[in-house]
Amino acid sequence: MILINFCVQSALAVAFINIRIPLLIGGLVNVLSKYASPESASCSSFIEDIKQPALQLVIMYALQVSYRHYNV
Repeated sequence: MILINFCVQSALAVAFINIRIPLLIGGLVNVLSKYASPESASCSSFIEDIKQPALQLVIMYALQVSYRHYNV
């Protein structure tokens, strides 16, 4: 019973993560499109702007892999 409960919780976590990943990709694309214009800001501000969305995306992918591993 405990294993079934864990599998259900793991599946719900993966479902939540699968909803969050496209939203985070959208945030990452927004930052990239901001710097694609000719009047874009400096490289140092690009690193600062891209750091948070990229880190969140990497964390979500790592969580997705770990939860799917336990769900299978």
